[in-house]
Amino acid sequence: MSTFKPYPEIVIDDMGAEYGVYRLMTKSGDDIFTISDCRRPEDVQRLVDCWNACRKLYSPSAHITETDAYVARLEALRKEAVARAAATEAAE
Repeated sequence: MSTFKPYPEIVIDDMGAEYGVYRLMTKSGDDIFTISDCRRPEDVQRLVDCWNACRKLYSPSAHITETDAYVARLEALRKEAVARAAATEAAE
């Protein structure tokens, strides 16, 4: 079973800011998208702030950790139930 991966946190790479070009990317450097011909840089910053705030509301790290632990417990219980069922069938 795969674990849940939250949306990445994004940052602004404003190397082309003097031309109105902003590159939004993850902290690891993967591109998300580029905004060109932006006249108001504060709008780009607001977009990034809103994205990161929604990301934390949608998938807080404590919730993800607890969910992964719950899934691991369920998987262990499932394996134990299958083993007991197999043992019961073998005993009959």
